Amino acid sequence: MKKKLMALLVLSSTLVGAVSVSAYSGSYSFDIDFQISGTTVHSLSNKSTSTTATAESYWHTGNVSPYKDKYSVELYKNWLTSYKVSGLVADNTTQTKNFGVISSGNYTINVVKTGGNADNVTGSGTINQ
Repeated sequence: MKKKLMALLVLSSTLVGAVSVSAYSGSYSFDIDFQISGTTVHSLSNKSTSTTATAESYWHTGNVSPYKDKYSVELYKNWLTSYKVSGLVADNTTQTKNFGVISSGNYTINVVKTGGNADNVTGSGTINQ
């Protein structure tokens, strides 16, 4: 009985040690007048997902605009499945927004400038799981 219990404990500890936690972090960047649809595919799991992004508002001359536009980031799977966060501000600060728990699959990223004050919004971010 002791040998069976010891074998079970060894097997259990081996299985627990074999379980690994994986994290995903995929990057994206954008330079938009209105909106951009991404082409990079991000393979995501069925779990809580967020984006961390930094962007700035510009005039077409390349100078920073004093008017800070808002923008949204969308994870797009297909015409039935997408997740969007909005209210990000292109003011050269790093912001994090949570999409919630998403379904697993392949996604692209769409970014839309939702304000009309600056000419252009340029930035980058990561998708985090």
